[in-house]
Parts: sequence; structure tokens; C-alpha cells
Amino acid sequence: MTNREIMLKNYSEPEFKKELNGSNVVSEEYKSRSCNDDVVLFFNIDKTIIKEMTFMGEGCAVSTSNANLICKIFTNKNIQECKVIADEYLKMINNETFDRTIMGELLIFEDIRNQRSRKKCATLTMNTFINFITKFY
Repeated sequence: MTNREIMLKNYSEPEFKKELNGSNVVSEEYKSRSCNDDVVLFFNIDKTIIKEMTFMGEGCAVSTSNANLICKIFTNKNIQECKVIADEYLKMINNETFDRTIMGELLIFEDIRNQRSRKKCATLTMNTFINFITKFY
């Protein structure tokens, strides 16, 4: 699949776009001040493992596909591993040297670094994740 096809699939058929419920579920919300994009992340965490991560919200193709891929990649991973991926992802978006080997499908957003107007779309979910982790872990 091409990058465009991966992005469109994750935008039009986001498998992780759903609300989680339950006593173990916590959430973090962020609304962009520069556009209409908003995201609520839902986490089911068991000790240090993100057992399930989903999202709700409205956004453009970049922010929605990004949220879906981040939820897909972070589900069933250790929080520390997710933090490393998050840090490397933000380096990529900010045109800094980053570890390509851990990015997986998130590499489809690499060219965003050249599109200043799309950077906020591509970082909305990751920044929301980082805000959550900073508060609780």
C-alpha cells in the first residue's frame, strides 16, 4: 500500500475510533486552538501495559488517520516503549534525526515536516498521549 492509501484507509475506516468504558479506563482530551480538530484518547492500562487504546473526536484525514495508527501501534505495548516511539515521532515531524526502525506505519507522516500547516494535525494525538503520560506515569 502507498502512504496515501494507508492514510485514507485509516481515515475512512478507523478501527480504533470508539469509546472505551469500564472501571479501568482513563481518558485524556485535547482540542486544537488553530483548527476544528479534537481528540479524546481512552486507555485501558494494566500496570505498565496499554492493554487497549482508542480515540474519539473529529478531525481531518491527517489527524484521524494519525490517531488510528497511534492507537493501533500503542495497544498491547509497554508505556515506556510508547514514550520512546512518541519522542522519536516528534523528532521526525520536527525534521530532527530520529530512529526510523521503530516508526512502523507512522513513517507515512514523515513528509509532514515539510508542510507547516499540517504539523498540528500530525501531532495532536501524540501530544495528547504525552500529556496523559506526563500526568500519570
